[in-house]
Amino acid sequence: MQNSSPLSPVTGSSNVSLKDQFRSRSIINQYRCEYEIDVQSYFDGLDQIDLYECLDTGYRFFYPPNLCGKSELYEQLQRQSWYYLPWKWEYGIASEWIAPKDLVLEVGCGKGEFLKGLTAERQAICTGLELNEEAVRQGSKAGLKILNQEVQAHAQDAPTSYDVVCSFQVLEHISLVKDFISACCDALKPGGKLIFGVPNNNPFLFKYDKYHTLNLPPHHMGLWNQESLTNLQNIFHLKLQYLKIEPLQKGDIDHYYYIQAQHWGKRNAFYGKVLSSALAPSARKLLRSMSHFVQGRNILVVYEKL
Repeated sequence: MQNSSPLSPVTGSSNVSLKDQFRSRSIINQYRCEYEIDVQSYFDGLDQIDLYECLDTGYRFFYPPNLCGKSELYEQLQRQSWYYLPWKWEYGIASEWIAPKDLVLEVGCGKGEFLKGLTAERQAICTGLELNEEAVRQGSKAGLKILNQEVQAHAQDAPTSYDVVCSFQVLEHISLVKDFISACCDALKPGGKLIFGVPNNNPFLFKYDKYHTLNLPPHHMGLWNQESLTNLQNIFHLKLQYLKIEPLQKGDIDHYYYIQAQHWGKRNAFYGKVLSSALAPSARKLLRSMSHFVQGRNILVVYEKL
């Protein structure tokens, strides 16, 4: 039986509230149908899983915490050509906060695409941490320094060593959030920069698409947004310096329109008919011209270690 009052993974406090529940069988079936991945072992004995909110920060987290994905899950997902993209929206913005010759640690660096760019363009001195052994092998073969090590252990080996610690599309996978962020801070020099890029859980995709497969365990363990990221400075010795939400990308416009049509169609049959009618192509054309006003998939945030 699940603990009826879990603690916040960010604060350790019991000041949490149950927000939603998800059917385990639906999640298992979706992973199997969409990605041919069997995640049933993660849900043994669980008919449903819970989504709680940390009331001190606004961070939402799945419970129980032992649903967190293991290395073989990511090895299977790596077979998808889009999973380790050579470029992410947040890379260009994050690199502007990194000075030449900075000592940089990237946690969850994959094959090291971001580090490769920093080394070439900024002459930064880079180290990567990655738990996917195949990604470590590929990155090391390319001449990058990538260690198969968790950040908690690395911070003990190299305390206050880095000018910048960054992590992109990783924090949402972590169940032990407090330990992870604390270790990132421990690895930073005083005054150093902590940079996170995470999925934005305020936009269309997660607001109206509850069972979005890869936003559920065992892939994602937490749901971040502007509020929860801003509130981290109240928990850790950090000062928020910058926060940027990605605008809706061109490749997401049709998906955005589809999710909106589904949502409003369920609420009102008339709206559903209108959105599915011949007006739809013109509506999508209008949306394309206004996409920069719509929140997209990701958030980049920069903190200074106090």
